[in-house]
Amino acid sequence: GVMPSFACHRCTQTEQVFALNLGIFVKSFYEAVWGRPLNGFATEADCDVSVRLGALMQGKPFGDANDKWWTINGTPQCNNSLGSEIQSALVGVGIPFLDRFSEYNIIAEHLKQVKGWQSKNPLIMIYRALAEWKNGKSKVASETLSGIKGKSWESKVNAIQEIIGVGS
Repeated sequence: GVMPSFACHRCTQTEQVFALNLGIFVKSFYEAVWGRPLNGFATEADCDVSVRLGALMQGKPFGDANDKWWTINGTPQCNNSLGSEIQSALVGVGIPFLDRFSEYNIIAEHLKQVKGWQSKNPLIMIYRALAEWKNGKSKVASETLSGIKGKSWESKVNAIQEIIGVGS
């Protein structure tokens, strides 16, 4: 599924400053990691792939872009130009980006290319391993899982290793 969400920053009663997040949510991956179905709607934090629309506008979907924040202040002029800018960005880069993720190998390749803090995020690495496994690459998935450090993720990594059939 596709998950749009808003991140509000410096919001007041008369002015709202926000970023727009887009994401891909794979229900079976969530259930494998957390051992239960999702209760309600997926949030950006639940998504396997997550990117800000502003990053796509900069051509940098891998976590190395500057944040793009929009300001809405309730005036018709602001609302109209803002709506047009966001619609244009969604149609031009947002929807085409999301449409690419029709196969597990595309999810795995995207997650392999993330940069910055996201590149070592254990959850992103687990989602990448699950996508690699779903794409028939159990050995590669096992190697991805072996890169996850930290005791707090050990039980999750072991559970995923069992699911993909590589043992711990």
